Amino acid sequence: MKHGVYIEEQGTALTAPITGNASIQVVIGTAPVHMVANPAAAVNVPILANSAAEAMAALGYVDDFENYTLCQTMYVTNNLF
Repeated sequence: MKHGVYIEEQGTALTAPITGNASIQVVIGTAPVHMVANPAAAVNVPILANSAAEAMAALGYVDDFENYTLCQTMYVTNNLF
């Protein structure tokens, strides 16, 4: 009579994931687009920014993180990590 927990391991067809050496953030939020040259061009369209300067130029930047969530992401990504 057996008591306790017993396991039986079986092989799987799954392979280990390939790890990358880069990461891409996809962030949805609010930004002070009224500060950019053409605010209409920055609303409801994807923006690709490869640097903090590009992100700030495309979306505007203020330190009001409570109202502008993308500014908080720009700050954290470029100053803390």
